[in-house]
Amino acid sequence: VSGASIIETPLLNLSIDKTLRSQLLSTKKFTTMTKSIDEHEHSGEMQYPYIAKAILDSNISSTPHLHPTVLPIMVGGISRSKEEYYGQLLSPILAR
Repeated sequence: VSGASIIETPLLNLSIDKTLRSQLLSTKKFTTMTKSIDEHEHSGEMQYPYIAKAILDSNISSTPHLHPTVLPIMVGGISRSKEEYYGQLLSPILAR
């Protein structure tokens, strides 16, 4: 998971969900990416501005404490059984 505290976009900085990060790290099934790895991971760069734009277009844009938080999770090539395991681990979080 990302160790960053914010994700900067040209439109709006996105806050990291530190509570979720702590929750995932407490399972001992996740680790924090090093700053170098986090900065070199570009898969989210095209998505973050769209998230920021959606926030700006919403009726909560002027209320920062209501902005959704994000948590980048990097996953490499994993086996089918690990996909299922992590899917079950993350499904209650995604259902919120």
